[in-house]
Amino acid sequence: MSFTNVLKYGLVSQGVACIPDTPYNPILPTLAAGDFKTMAATSWTTLSTWNVYSGDTWIAATKYPTQVANQGYVNILHNVYFLPTTNINDGYIVNAAALTAISSKIINVAKNIYLINGGRLIVNSSRNLYCYLRGDLVLISGIIGSITSTGTGNLEFHICGGKVQQYYADSITYNRKVQFFIKDNSIFKMDNYIIPSTCTGAFTLNAGCGLIIGSPSGITSSGAAGNIQTTGTRTFSTGADYTYNMSNGTQYTGNGLPTTVRNLSFTGCKKTMVLSNNITVTGTYTINPSVKVNLNGFTLTLP
Repeated sequence: MSFTNVLKYGLVSQGVACIPDTPYNPILPTLAAGDFKTMAATSWTTLSTWNVYSGDTWIAATKYPTQVANQGYVNILHNVYFLPTTNINDGYIVNAAALTAISSKIINVAKNIYLINGGRLIVNSSRNLYCYLRGDLVLISGIIGSITSTGTGNLEFHICGGKVQQYYADSITYNRKVQFFIKDNSIFKMDNYIIPSTCTGAFTLNAGCGLIIGSPSGITSSGAAGNIQTTGTRTFSTGADYTYNMSNGTQYTGNGLPTTVRNLSFTGCKKTMVLSNNITVTGTYTINPSVKVNLNGFTLTLP
């Protein structure tokens, strides 16, 4: 079925209320037994670096975080260097300090990463940091990427939790090459937050994964518009799912959307979706009752 060069309204469902997506509210996790925090700017493996929360108070740690099978959140309050491979069962809170890779490292994070109060998640010089993240990436305030604006270090986020994973970015500086790879059936929920043009790395959405898009400009193939503005290569798979969740006003699909997609969803409330190119949906097409679609001279082909 094709709709060509017409204004197509969403499916009408009488009595169905349109409920917009709830804006993401970045709330830090509450303190819990097993959480770690740094006490000094020293090596990761130096025990005096760490305190652990007993459930009532902070006490000196007898092991560093990666020696504990079920450690809680790791609170970085001082400059600390990664181990070659670092496995964190919960997540990081990098607070007014630097978590730095001085040589190429791998970190596996089971839950969320929070960057707050000017925290830094950075790599030295030409080093690489590969972060396999299974939770949310919450960048409230700080710097990510190279240790300097001219460094050649490479920070890679592999979004691999196999679920919806929130991206939040507020007062964040991207230095140089930060790369994103959405993989393992994960869904990267960006809302209206952007990866800016100061980021020079690639963005890759793999087949079987999803992207939730809140920018009025959608996703673009180049330039400083839309959710993803990195100057590196932007790759959006034809076998991926795309959800546009802005509410109110006008939202464009953007010229970065492939002409063939797996599943396509127009959610949000009281808005007009405007096509930026021809689209063929091979899987499922979903639209909220209060959303209308302006084909803008293009064709939307449904299975």
